[in-house]
Amino acid sequence: MSEHQLPQRTSQDPIYRLLAANQKAIANVLPKHLTPERMLRLSYETIRRTPKLRKCSSASIVNGIIEISMLGLDIGRNAHLVPFKDTAVVILDYKGMIELAHRSGQINSVPFNPVYENDYFEYQEGTDRYIKHKPTPQNRGKLIAAYAIANFKHGGFDFVVVHPVDIEAVKRVAPGANFKDSPWNNPDQEWTMWCKTAVRRLAKRIPQSPELSRAIELEDLVEAGIAQPISHIEGTVDMEIEADPAETKTVKPKTLEEIQSETQDKINELKKNGSVEPEPQSWVCPECGFEAKSQKGLSRHMTITHKKKEQVLCEMCGEANPLVDGHVCRPCYEEVKAQEFREETGEPEPMDPVTFMSQVSEYEDGNPMLTEQIGKILWSFGYRDKANVKNPKDMVAILSNIRALVGGG
Repeated sequence: MSEHQLPQRTSQDPIYRLLAANQKAIANVLPKHLTPERMLRLSYETIRRTPKLRKCSSASIVNGIIEISMLGLDIGRNAHLVPFKDTAVVILDYKGMIELAHRSGQINSVPFNPVYENDYFEYQEGTDRYIKHKPTPQNRGKLIAAYAIANFKHGGFDFVVVHPVDIEAVKRVAPGANFKDSPWNNPDQEWTMWCKTAVRRLAKRIPQSPELSRAIELEDLVEAGIAQPISHIEGTVDMEIEADPAETKTVKPKTLEEIQSETQDKINELKKNGSVEPEPQSWVCPECGFEAKSQKGLSRHMTITHKKKEQVLCEMCGEANPLVDGHVCRPCYEEVKAQEFREETGEPEPMDPVTFMSQVSEYEDGNPMLTEQIGKILWSFGYRDKANVKNPKDMVAILSNIRALVGGG
């Protein structure tokens, strides 16, 4: 697969065709640390997970993807496309805001926290500003505030505190608040929106990179109920592809028979390639000499006639594990499906935490400046330390960013 190709997944999907038609325009504005295929794959997955985006104009979808690409953020991870009426708007989460804040080169850290009614919390504005927060270990009560602090590299700090009245004003105009699965409407995740509000207001008062300034401008327009003027790339992309309603219906899940049929086809292909030994023409019962036409038939004969259960071996690994369809065991079946998914989507092989920690440590060894940059990359993915990274996809993405950083240096 070439650098600018989309994974061959659903070529008949109008969204797929839209991205394929405009992939060069998207690739042209990507920064060095993002690959075109990664951005296009994340874009497709974002739209697939949010069906209402299909009702938005194709122009706003493409413009939004290009805008996020120009900001150098990952769509669906720290920047998002959110449907608002018939338009896709660009919304950053707190991780995206913090990553852009670090690009000014003057920010050391941006800690933030929610505040609950049973916490000890005190702050003071004026010439002697301070903020003190001691969270209660348990039974913290309801959410009453949130704050964000900017610690500057040259010394000093700034902070912002937001209260329920501030949050209600933001929530009233937030496009995402209209969705049931939005963090705004999830009691376990609502604190992230409070903290994002504090981070965004703080971002207006600290030294800004050009990308952060642009992101704040876009968010302010959404909060004011004004359309985002993301049209500076108009004319450079094909925006004539519209979704066919007949093709955007919900895809029915595959039945067990369909899955078994696909698995058998894959097994037959492996047999032709010599990866799996072909099934013998007959199976002989050791008790009576009965010849069965298949291993499954022999197992049935042994169980019914001789009250014995013949161990049926997996045709791929040769182990006596329970079989999915009389041919392959569950682990081999899942590996076949996982390999098919990786081939179709271009997803990398999974990675384990030990390998991830070892590779990151090799980059950090003896290079304090690189260690600091790696810390920023980890932070942009929402991790404070490499030991906290457990998601295999995040491991691969973080290492990709580190290699791009080293290669670009």
